[in-house]
Amino acid sequence: MRVSSSTGSLLILKIIAVPSTAEGRKVFPQRVFTKMASSTKTVPLVATAMTPKQKADFVTQLIKFWNNYEGRDKFSKVLQYGSRFLAWYLLTSNPDMSKRFSGLMVGMRDARKLFRLFKSVNEYQKVMMTAMGKGDSFTKTMTIISRLGFLQYWIFDNLVILCNTKFLKQSPAQYTKLGSLGWFVGLVSAIILECVNLADSFDRESRLVKSQGTKTAEEVQVELKAIRDARTGTYLNIIKNLGDTITASNGIELPKMLVGKQFNEGLVGLGGLTSALITCYQLWPAN
Repeated sequence: MRVSSSTGSLLILKIIAVPSTAEGRKVFPQRVFTKMASSTKTVPLVATAMTPKQKADFVTQLIKFWNNYEGRDKFSKVLQYGSRFLAWYLLTSNPDMSKRFSGLMVGMRDARKLFRLFKSVNEYQKVMMTAMGKGDSFTKTMTIISRLGFLQYWIFDNLVILCNTKFLKQSPAQYTKLGSLGWFVGLVSAIILECVNLADSFDRESRLVKSQGTKTAEEVQVELKAIRDARTGTYLNIIKNLGDTITASNGIELPKMLVGKQFNEGLVGLGGLTSALITCYQLWPAN
């Protein structure tokens, strides 16, 4: 049930092109869904009829995906940020439905926060394993900085939900900003590391092509495929981290400091939704 790269690119381009005016948003769904309808041949198992065996396999994969904590969390993230976008999109044309989606967004946000209690322990383990592991100093340093950023994010994220549930009496605002700062640092460090990995993959591909005289054509093709498959994963990681960076930068009010205003709720919703969908794709179990 994976969407082809051509369809994924189409949807991302259409999402980025969402009009900012109420009048433009009225015709937006018709344009998007008309184009999607013309691209159904590239979406297996969704737009075409499934055989009984395919249906059974799909249900098995879905259950396996939902039984995984990360899979269920990222599916909930799809609902959270999809609702956030729709709440913004319907604000003027359908205020009642906008309010409903806003409520769903808040509910999914807090539900996810509750299940992230003590997730900072995961990051502590990753930091220790990276520090004790092998690898070049730059990669280890950037990985540790990224994981420490996420460790800070989870700690303050936990404090926020404890405030929201009235267990703690402090205002969650100060914790939200400190958590967003850790999240932002973690994401930027991860993006830098992925960009280095991307450059390295092109370098390895170039060296492999030049070494064709010492390897068989079949060996070269197998290695090239592995490099290009890994590069696709790197591209997806960069895109999903950039999507989350929109939310994190809003949390520390970076756009306001740079351009005088925050990103709107529609852009924040799309950024989080893009990140969630990519992660769901990456977590989806193989046949």
